[in-house]
Amino acid sequence: MVPPVKLKLDKREAESLFSYLKNETEGKINRPDVRTELIILAEYYYKTFTKAVKHQMKLDNKPVFYEIPLSVARILHTRIQFYPYQNNLQIILGNIDEQLLNRNMKPVAPKQLSI
Repeated sequence: MVPPVKLKLDKREAESLFSYLKNETEGKINRPDVRTELIILAEYYYKTFTKAVKHQMKLDNKPVFYEIPLSVARILHTRIQFYPYQNNLQIILGNIDEQLLNRNMKPVAPKQLSI
């Protein structure tokens, strides 16, 4: 088994990540021409949605660890680079980048993103 990437996210960062996942996948995964990476992102979103909601409902802003499968981390690493700039997403991208570099698993960035 490949160990997951562990991200320590505060409420704002978690909200940004799950908002990004929702925006990227909602209404797109039911088409026959959908890219496999969008299906993988949607599956991760639905799998961890409950944890994210519970995190948002906590009264404190204590960071929570999210385990992200390596495949999802690599997809996020590539796709977030082409998403309009958001500070929290850039923080998440930096964390993912560091962990992928440490594992020697950083993907080669494409010149453009296929939808």
